Amino acid sequence: MRRLGLIGLAVSVLFPATAAGSAVILGPPTLPTSFSAATFCSEAMFGCRSSTLAQRTLPEPSILLAAPANGTIRVWRVLGRGSLSLRVLRPAGEQLIGAGRSAEATNVTGGPNVTDLPIRAGDVIGVDLLGEPVSELGDFVYTGATSSDFYPEALPEDGIARTPTPSPNFEIMLNAEVILTPTISGIAPASGAVAGGDVVTISGTNLDGVTAVMFGSTSASRFTLDSPTQITAVAPPAPAGTVAVGAVSPGGASAPVEADRYTYLAPPTLVAPMPTGPVLSAVGESANRWRSGMALSTISHGVPVGTTFAFALNEDATVSLRFTQRVTGRRVDGKCLAYSKHDSGKSRCQRTLPAGMLSVAAHAGANKIRFTGRLSSQKRLEPGRYAVSIMAQDAAGLHSVPELLSFTVVR
Repeated sequence: MRRLGLIGLAVSVLFPATAAGSAVILGPPTLPTSFSAATFCSEAMFGCRSSTLAQRTLPEPSILLAAPANGTIRVWRVLGRGSLSLRVLRPAGEQLIGAGRSAEATNVTGGPNVTDLPIRAGDVIGVDLLGEPVSELGDFVYTGATSSDFYPEALPEDGIARTPTPSPNFEIMLNAEVILTPTISGIAPASGAVAGGDVVTISGTNLDGVTAVMFGSTSASRFTLDSPTQITAVAPPAPAGTVAVGAVSPGGASAPVEADRYTYLAPPTLVAPMPTGPVLSAVGESANRWRSGMALSTISHGVPVGTTFAFALNEDATVSLRFTQRVTGRRVDGKCLAYSKHDSGKSRCQRTLPAGMLSVAAHAGANKIRFTGRLSSQKRLEPGRYAVSIMAQDAAGLHSVPELLSFTVVR
């Protein structure tokens, strides 16, 4: 009988993409449900003792040998006999190094065995057989695609490569389901506000099974799995600085790389602009209910008489006072119109009408305008409710921020 190997890879999605992500099968995709007896004793080497492990055939050429990427073995199956455990084996030239072992199989008839065994790109798998019923063979590791590599003692986890010894014709069947670890190759944009909320597109591989997206140690506010190569995530709030963006799946967490860096930008420090024009301050009026008089408006340097508008300026400027009046109208077709007998049955509303303007030359510092209701020698404010907008303009044509006062003129 020719000694044939077992280990290989066939790409196969094991679970829905949103649950388990990108996955592969190491070894034959399926195992038979039964096998025939195979005697694998050697009179010269071990004495004659028979034991049935597995009947297998040469793997198809499409079955690959090495893990294509880092990942985690979650389920494995074995068809054989005895106390069996899964081995991860790391090639070292023509030799092998033990790189991890599962617990003993609870099912050796081709059914699933659950494990959590990391595997790296390029690693292969084998099996340890310990104790009865083939104690004459000793402990062994089985691997290879075209031959059986036999070790009288199981490979230790010491990182030292071992060379196999000639083996009898024993056979066993084995496969393992591996969830591949996500990788990140880029993020866009690579920066955002410390308040979070920015939408970030993450590119990479094996992203379809991601269960968490991390910005440093903080989970993304939300994320969607667009495809096996793209995730859209919402950055969470974080202090200013640069963090690594990571993707976590049942196959493990993505390894930090330069391309996964995301920078939280502190908000710019706001500097108040220097004044670039006149500034009105200390705006007020001596009374907001008064009777009109006959005197014209003047700058008052003494004790004010009647109503007086007061303000301060940072520079010489012309100060304009624009008066508007609030009057009662009638609402017609959604508009507030002037009162008329024709619309007397309509609902009342308030209208704002221009009432006039006056301008005075004011100086830097405190100013007072004595105002008795007269806008000119021919025009005066009639009794009613008014508002006045006060604004200054300097010689360069720059305006101040308007200030607003209100008052009522009575008879």
